Amino acid sequence: MAKRARILVLTDDERDHRHARRLIDSGVLPLRNPWLLGPADLDTMAVSPDLVVALGRSAVLPAARLRERLGLPGPRPADVLPLLDKEILRNRAWAAGLPAVRHLAAPGEAGLCHVDGVAVGGRVVFAAATRHLRPRHDFAAGSGTGGITLTGAEADTMIGAARAAVARLPVPDGAFHVELSDTRPGPILVAAAPHPPPALLRTTTHAATGVDLLAEHLRAGVGQPTFPRRTREAVAGYWRVPAGKAARTRPALPEVHSEVVLADLPEPGRSAPTEVVVRGDHEAVVLTDLIALRERLDETVTPRS
Repeated sequence: MAKRARILVLTDDERDHRHARRLIDSGVLPLRNPWLLGPADLDTMAVSPDLVVALGRSAVLPAARLRERLGLPGPRPADVLPLLDKEILRNRAWAAGLPAVRHLAAPGEAGLCHVDGVAVGGRVVFAAATRHLRPRHDFAAGSGTGGITLTGAEADTMIGAARAAVARLPVPDGAFHVELSDTRPGPILVAAAPHPPPALLRTTTHAATGVDLLAEHLRAGVGQPTFPRRTREAVAGYWRVPAGKAARTRPALPEVHSEVVLADLPEPGRSAPTEVVVRGDHEAVVLTDLIALRERLDETVTPRS
């Protein structure tokens, strides 16, 4: 009888940890008793694993180093470090003939998009594109920021650029997160991360397509077939306000016409991000709801000096 592989899943975020545990406990992923640890807990293992899967950015390099040290299959440091270091990434992109930014986007620059998907053998087998509705500077300054999934030709352009990046860089098997600046000549590569996107973006992608990127990343990491298929063709959007001063009252959602998929609203006295995801059939309706969320949540949650 073949020996059952000892699987180590490295998580660097509590939400990722809970998500992975739900997938395993519910039987969605037929993994028997895997270890779920954070990178700081590696020294507590009494037995070496046979497979290592990294779920978040800060887990990618420790997982790669552990694979290299133990001679395990999967991406090694040489495979992932060029994708984690933005300067190396830009140089590799230019060498591969990919247009890439020469420096981080200026604070006021808009037009940032991202493509989240799954790669197998250097080929994109699933992807969904999302456009940011506010530049990053607004979020860093305490204001909310949002995004809406793209459809049609606009999505095709962004996904095409992501396909080229995944193939030429290359990006290892599993979920990926590619960021692009939407310029007049065409998309310019900003980042290409070899791990699933943050939980809020995964929820938005799942709301629009039905594909669970964390599940597909785990499947790829343990060598199970991963052929994600869309189970819905919806438009989804999110609005997020960063954690600031603890809210005095729990913010109330405005009336929206889309389905509310997620509503993480901080409890009184607790400093936490405010996150809402909505889903609908029409882009205009979802966009209108995101504007309503911005007007309500930025006003009631954003800390005032």
